[in-house]
Amino acid sequence: MISYSDTSNVTYDPFDEKYFDQQSLTSELNRSFEICHGCRLCFKFCPAFPSLFDLVDNKVDGDVTKIDDKDRKKVIGECFQCKLCYINCPYTDQDGHEYNMNFPALLQRAVHVDSKKKIPFREKFLQDADRAGKMNTGLISYLVNFTMNIRL
Repeated sequence: MISYSDTSNVTYDPFDEKYFDQQSLTSELNRSFEICHGCRLCFKFCPAFPSLFDLVDNKVDGDVTKIDDKDRKKVIGECFQCKLCYINCPYTDQDGHEYNMNFPALLQRAVHVDSKKKIPFREKFLQDADRAGKMNTGLISYLVNFTMNIRL
């Protein structure tokens, strides 16, 4: 049984040691999915909620812990961060509720955890233009410019 008030895995701070911990994230996703499944106020805001409710009702027979990674990623990917669910949620951290829910931030955390595992070095390097620019100045730029001016 999932405890709604067990907020030990709630973190939205990327500098917190639990933030990138897969087990912590999975526990918090299960807790949040269970709370959302019981509430259902957000069914109309984005495709993530109907997908989640359909999964829990029809595929895993009410047990959110049985949702597989593929289906979990589908729900996460369908959230487009409009934050309408957060505004309408009666269990938010902003309202001081003991459940300490922030569904959009949790799904963003899941995206961060997933992307940290799968982005190759080349992509990470090219995404950080400042770092790439700093590395391509100085001696390297002189050598490249020199070799580009040599006619073979």
